[in-house]
Amino acid sequence: MTAPLRNYRLPIAVATLVIIITGCPQRYNPAAAPRVVSDNPKARQQFGTAKVTFEKGEFAAAEKLFSQFAKEFSNDPLAALSQVYLARILFENGKAKEAKVAISAIPNNAPPAVQRQARYYLGLIQIRLGEYAAGRQIL
Repeated sequence: MTAPLRNYRLPIAVATLVIIITGCPQRYNPAAAPRVVSDNPKARQQFGTAKVTFEKGEFAAAEKLFSQFAKEFSNDPLAALSQVYLARILFENGKAKEAKVAISAIPNNAPPAVQRQARYYLGLIQIRLGEYAAGRQIL
């Protein structure tokens, strides 16, 4: 190896190591579903069914499933996330007032990731309802 190339080996190795250690930066995506886990297998199964129905675009059926889930498993960690999905469905179907009621039903002790997502959707809902200052403040 020639002398000029040897002088660059250490800086290149350090730069490569820094890139590997730090990885690619990730940005916060407020619309991404937060990871919430339940210890109740029945709750996990029913929530999973509702979420798959939502992801298929079957929103009327998903609305019913998420609403039933929130009632049946009101103390489960997934209940707050089901309210977020329910609010999203209502919001997308032009029912902003109902979506605001659904998102406002999320308890203060919900997981922080769910609370962040709920605030994001509440901001969008408020803007849709013409509550621009409140919506901008949240977003």
